[in-house]
Amino acid sequence: MLPLSFSSQANEIQSCYDKKVTAYIQSCMELLSHKEAEKYNIIYHDFIKNIHRDDLANYDDFIASIDEAKVFWEKYSVSECKAEGLLNIKDSPAYSIAYNECMVKAYKERVAFYKKYPF
Repeated sequence: MLPLSFSSQANEIQSCYDKKVTAYIQSCMELLSHKEAEKYNIIYHDFIKNIHRDDLANYDDFIASIDEAKVFWEKYSVSECKAEGLLNIKDSPAYSIAYNECMVKAYKERVAFYKKYPF
């Protein structure tokens, strides 16, 4: 069960591209990325709160692994999206737009990942 359909995700991103000036597109995409990062962190913390020690024999190890996975996922996503952005001129508006669009998609995918867990 995904919280947001692909078309809804595309509509949010497209709403940024509908801006008439590149600076507005860049600003919109940065804002959308920041918003999705906040949602991602809220969902992650809710996910952790919903895991009860009584539900898992290896609770401490599980939490440590989940925390470690979060750190690695975040580093991976930043690197992956930087690479996508670097298909454009580094530090250009096009780079920023591509990077932030990639991050929006990554955050949404990770939120869906946490929501599918049975906790």
